Amino acid sequence: MSLTPIIGAFSDGDTLLHRLDPRVKLTGLVALVAMGLWAQSWTALAIASLPLFISLSAIRPILPVIVRDAAALWLFYLLTIIIHVFVTGRDLSLAEAVSRGLFFAIKIAIMSVSASLVSRTTHPSDWSLAAYAFGRRTQKGLRATGPFALRLGLAMKTLPMLLSEANRIRQAQFGRGLRTGGSPVQRIRSLLPLWGPLLEAGLDRADTISDAMQSRGFVVRAARSFYRPLKLAGRDVLTVVLMGLTIILFITFISSR
Repeated sequence: MSLTPIIGAFSDGDTLLHRLDPRVKLTGLVALVAMGLWAQSWTALAIASLPLFISLSAIRPILPVIVRDAAALWLFYLLTIIIHVFVTGRDLSLAEAVSRGLFFAIKIAIMSVSASLVSRTTHPSDWSLAAYAFGRRTQKGLRATGPFALRLGLAMKTLPMLLSEANRIRQAQFGRGLRTGGSPVQRIRSLLPLWGPLLEAGLDRADTISDAMQSRGFVVRAARSFYRPLKLAGRDVLTVVLMGLTIILFITFISSR
């Protein structure tokens, strides 16, 4: 199995989450993020996280990259705790402020891991398939979702390429003597030489994709067929049922408070 080093990029595999319908994964992600934002207690957050814990047990081969994606945001988690201690927790004791900051940091971590799970296990072309599937039942729906599906598919394919290109340019600049140490301002200034080559590479790739699509007569809102149309399988139905039961349990707990 190839584990791509780019954060959030698709990791090839044959886990249960890889085989799930992308529409189910996207809908589940929206529901999990909504419950995570709504949760105001540790118990509610634990209930909302049940689908995530089950999913993590089903993607053991790529679990290390999921953990690495979450760990990459460590500074954001730390800032969340610091802000709650020194800004929003002035009327609380130190222990209560730290506990509240830790709660929100874990909430952010859960949502980031959920997003990483979906992006890591969903092929870039499946994003377009899912968007088309939501609106292709009617011509009006196709006109509405066609451009969005195209942009979504291109973005999910292009973003990892640009991140990989940025990493390549960064390593090349380091080989030429670029140094990124010092104060935060100096570090930002040292990264300025990377933006020119990266912008040029991005524009060049966009121009190449545009020429390729025009030469093939691509029309955004045209009716199109699919080599591998999306179909709900038994595992997808079971996932929807489990997600629905989690939502019912979460709402019941919130209502009883």
